Amino acid sequence: MLDLMERLGAVDAARHLLAQPPSDGFARLFELGRLDLAIGSIVLKPEWTGLFSDEERGVARRRLR
Repeated sequence: MLDLMERLGAVDAARHLLAQPPSDGFARLFELGRLDLAIGSIVLKPEWTGLFSDEERGVARRRLR
């Protein structure tokens, strides 16, 4: 993840992750009850709303359900 952020920057790394199928890491966060740490949860925080499209926020919402 840090490598991805270094290469793309934080926002583009988040977009990249949202464009991919959920990872094993996402499944592990689910198992641990820590989806609050998933990129989707971060994308949906009000302070970041302007950085992501409605479509990207929709992907995040669907994954978190």
